[in-house]
Amino acid sequence: DTPVPPVYSSKLSIPRSGGAPDQTAQVDPAQCTLHVSPDASFRHGVTVGMTVVSRDSNGRPLSAAGLPYVYNVTGVGDSNTGTVFDLQNGTLFVYSTVYYSPAIDKSPGAEVWVRLNGIHIRGSPRRIPIAMESIALNYQSRLH
Repeated sequence: DTPVPPVYSSKLSIPRSGGAPDQTAQVDPAQCTLHVSPDASFRHGVTVGMTVVSRDSNGRPLSAAGLPYVYNVTGVGDSNTGTVFDLQNGTLFVYSTVYYSPAIDKSPGAEVWVRLNGIHIRGSPRRIPIAMESIALNYQSRLH
């Protein structure tokens, strides 16, 4: 009963800087974590920030540079934008912004997936509510 990967996918590719070592062999997806504020929700044009922490099998932080993370946001139609910042201490700061589209009206909510080497990291997938009722009403009123 494996979930079907979402249609929208943005591969997080953080280039290694200078002589930074390749940490791919040392990173442990079971030790990596996705952190999202418990009160986070997608609202029209408002950014939701998340952190991804890369760790080895002993729980020690590793540089995220060059690690093959795949980041997906589902349930938002094709209206998602996102950017990644490498804080160069094993932490990636990821932000996504969603804008209203009629496809969102039928969505049960957004889900954020972060996978490393095809494996979900801890905290993934994470459901994030969509709070766009006022925007949806405004949109609908302009149609009629």
